[in-house]
Amino acid sequence: MIAVPRKYQAVFFGHIADIQPSADTIPPLLEAFRVPGLLPSTFHEVGLAVPMAAAQVRLRLSTPDNEWTIDFETNRINIQKNSVKPLGSNLGSPEDFTRDAIDFLGRILGKFPRRANRLALVTNGLMDEMPAEKLETIYNRLLVPLKFYVENRPIAWNSRTLARITVNIDGKDETLNVITKVNRVQGNLAREGAISRFDRVEVEFDINTYQDNADARFETSSVYAFYSRALGVRTTLLKMIEEQING
Repeated sequence: MIAVPRKYQAVFFGHIADIQPSADTIPPLLEAFRVPGLLPSTFHEVGLAVPMAAAQVRLRLSTPDNEWTIDFETNRINIQKNSVKPLGSNLGSPEDFTRDAIDFLGRILGKFPRRANRLALVTNGLMDEMPAEKLETIYNRLLVPLKFYVENRPIAWNSRTLARITVNIDGKDETLNVITKVNRVQGNLAREGAISRFDRVEVEFDINTYQDNADARFETSSVYAFYSRALGVRTTLLKMIEEQING
């Protein structure tokens, strides 16, 4: 099971360029997010869609501790909940997160109506601690090792799988990209009053609608339907991963 949630992310892709830092956009958003108390700031958008030379100042809403951030990028609204307490204890469940993310999107779309052409859900977390021997066994169960790595046991590895499925969302067939990453990773974890090293299995799911369909077709009801579907796919995959790991 996921013992340490690390990040939850919901993405609403569409034409967001006009939701920028200005006297016209900030007041209605401040009113919409008076509770839970998200405050405005800015960030520089740089990426594939916006090269360094054309970096733009974009609007961000966030809680004072950055537990919640909402970035209004040129082509998407990125809602993220971050780990700000030891072992990600503030994050809650993915179901809790999607409920809040849908609520936040509803507040935004109530002030600035528009449709999305894509939607995405990303979750990342660490599984329970396991002895090194079991971590090595998991590698053999998930991957077919080369002879070199049979003779020289890997201490870290990455597995990424992408498949596409067709699901019904709000009465329409949609193609979903379903990306699963299962990795062995090391690092540091903040615990109560201390920092400790970890060596664990990391699991990340990125479930998103197919990028080649650019129609702005997702309304508020579609957003709810998508996240319900995405959560169901995530639950099924996580159960399969647990069964594979435990044999």
